[in-house]
Amino acid sequence: MAVINQFLAVKSQFCAVMYQFLLAANYGENFGKWGLEQCFWVVLFLGLAAAGALIVKKNFVNAGVTVVVVAIVCFLLKNPTKVSALGTAIANILGL
Repeated sequence: MAVINQFLAVKSQFCAVMYQFLLAANYGENFGKWGLEQCFWVVLFLGLAAAGALIVKKNFVNAGVTVVVVAIVCFLLKNPTKVSALGTAIANILGL
């Protein structure tokens, strides 16, 4: 019974958050920003968990590489305009 109550509590909180996006005129943009924010936290958590597991195994080089890659991905998730600028720069270099 406690599991069902917990599920319903989480579901109602999620629905309340999603309802706020529908109230605004630019709900698509708000939902996109919310999605990027959630992706940021998922990448950060999983990346740090993976780096922690590598540190426990005493594999420090791979842990360092993992932290750097996670930092780059998190930076790009927080600044999506940089991805567009990077794509434009690469297209200009390749002559596309």
